Amino acid sequence: LNGNQNDQYSLSSDFTHILNEKGTSISITLQHSENKREDENFILSSTTYYQLKNSMGNDSILYRNQYLLSPSKNQNESLGMLLTHPFTQKLRLQLSYNFNYSRERNNRNTYDLSSLVEENTAIGFLPDNYEAGYTDSLSNKSNSHTLGHDITMRMNYSTERWDINAELSIQPEKRKIEQKTGLLQADTISNHVGFRPSASISWKKEKNVIRLNYNGSTRQPALTDLLSLTDNSDPLNIRRGNPHLKPAFNQNIRLETQNASKGIFASLNWSGEINSQTVSVSYDTK
Repeated sequence: LNGNQNDQYSLSSDFTHILNEKGTSISITLQHSENKREDENFILSSTTYYQLKNSMGNDSILYRNQYLLSPSKNQNESLGMLLTHPFTQKLRLQLSYNFNYSRERNNRNTYDLSSLVEENTAIGFLPDNYEAGYTDSLSNKSNSHTLGHDITMRMNYSTERWDINAELSIQPEKRKIEQKTGLLQADTISNHVGFRPSASISWKKEKNVIRLNYNGSTRQPALTDLLSLTDNSDPLNIRRGNPHLKPAFNQNIRLETQNASKGIFASLNWSGEINSQTVSVSYDTK
């Protein structure tokens, strides 16, 4: 049984000024957003361990009647500047810089209701003294900060037959997280540089079009996955991070051709990832 409440808002402003008769322009953008969310979950479960005996020699049973309250708050601010300069009618260059700062706070407060309510009480009932059942070992608190920069150069060349676009984005970033999981606490700082190259080449003649696209991007592991803390809030799905995870790099190449008058369309697509991140699962036979 669960429920949630979500409140969010965002503010943005944009200013553009033409610098000369050729059309050179500069733009400045400012953005702020905030999101508050509160999730409530009631858990009533009974887990039987057939290979783990209790003191009486019978199968062990783990009974849980829990109330989970998970408030979270995310804030984002960004400031950007874009310079556009047309060298000719066919060639245009853009340079941009963006500064980004974000803060995230995520908590999970776990309350044990098994000793506070009657055995046959319906799930979803929250007693007035529920806070007395707070269970520190099954709760967690997380605070993270991200400071990032985005430096991008774009080029566009367009003629009657050709349309060429190229872009390279360099993204230095510093991330920090402090987390308490159960009775353990850890923190880490990650400094890295991401890359996002892309290119698009299009050729057209009468009704024939041939287009080639390339996109690449760096994907960083989640900060919570870099912590070696063990989360045993779910006895059947115990999770542990890996501080040795590396960034992944995704690539996609797509070639397509079409003839509108004859209704012909064909495409060829390839995708690949370097240092792909996945979840390793191991089973405890006990």
